[in-house]
Amino acid sequence: MAVYGNVNVKYAPCKSAAQLHSAADYILGKKKEQLSSGVIKTKSELYNAFGCNRDNFANSVLMTRKMHQKKYSRFFPRDLLAQKLSISFHPEDNDKLTYEDAYKIAEDFAHKFFWKKGFEVLVAVHVDTEHVHVHFLVNNCNQKDGSSFRRGPKELVEMSEYFGEQCRSRSLTHSVRDSFYNPDKTREERTFAESQMEKRGKLSFKDEIRVFIRLAMNDPTTQNIHDVVNMLERTYQSMKDYPRWEEDEDEVKESASKAKKQVPTQESQPTRKPDVSVYEAYDEFQEKHEIPENDESFFYAVFNAAAEAFFRYCRCGGLFENGGLNPSAVQIKRYMIKRLSDTSPHISRIEPGHTKGEGGTEMLLSASPKREM
Repeated sequence: MAVYGNVNVKYAPCKSAAQLHSAADYILGKKKEQLSSGVIKTKSELYNAFGCNRDNFANSVLMTRKMHQKKYSRFFPRDLLAQKLSISFHPEDNDKLTYEDAYKIAEDFAHKFFWKKGFEVLVAVHVDTEHVHVHFLVNNCNQKDGSSFRRGPKELVEMSEYFGEQCRSRSLTHSVRDSFYNPDKTREERTFAESQMEKRGKLSFKDEIRVFIRLAMNDPTTQNIHDVVNMLERTYQSMKDYPRWEEDEDEVKESASKAKKQVPTQESQPTRKPDVSVYEAYDEFQEKHEIPENDESFFYAVFNAAAEAFFRYCRCGGLFENGGLNPSAVQIKRYMIKRLSDTSPHISRIEPGHTKGEGGTEMLLSASPKREM
């Protein structure tokens, strides 16, 4: 009669060079957090590698892929580089098992299922837990022909059966079982949606049905299974005819419609005023404050006031060369337009000519500027 051992394959594979190095360091206990915490994962005589250097396994895997012209990514998880497996022994067999025995079983296991077929493998017995277990890190690229490592149901059954025979030959009775699958009868299988609802503290549809069935069975008026079924039918009918159902449905639809993201219309979006020239800004200002068309002296008064304010802003804000920054033409244009638009019409009129701003800044306000047509 065949017996089966515990072969665990529920591990995420290594799909990048970073994940490969991290997995190899974890198996050998060389990660920074392991070293800083003082955790000893394995010992020098309890780990080995087939087909490569045992302390440089990750780089050997990458070299094998390069040899067969297979790509890999350093950080992005894209290509399958290596797969993880483990075998474990029951804690009640610790009195019959030594770490050296576990290492001998692991070496035979790795040679038969991995290295014999041409796949490099790292083997390490871990000594930091109550139950003895062994980790395997298998190169997914065959060293001889570059083919991928196959780990299907048939191969898993063979591995489990071989490991079970090894345990039985050493009288490790608690580490074997009679069937390949070992379902926990006390554990109920739940879907992903049911698990998520359980985490949120809500009842799934199945749980609600169970509640109604228990209530019907515990009711004193039910004597047999037919009474329970009849009560469940009456309960379902009363819930179906409940008038609030329709109202609830309307409320749900109304709330759902309100919750939809409203796409902002063009009218609701703020309009951004386009950049305008000095002349366009002055024309707009002149029309707004009803300034006569031929009164150009006001234009120069406003221009002069804006220029003085700008040079005062430049000197105080450190925008000149002696302050560390030279104002650009765009800065000057935007600031002058803003000052021109915000200036009050009560500014004293200044005739065209030379004028000095604050700090002796000389400006030439020539005759009426030529406007571009």
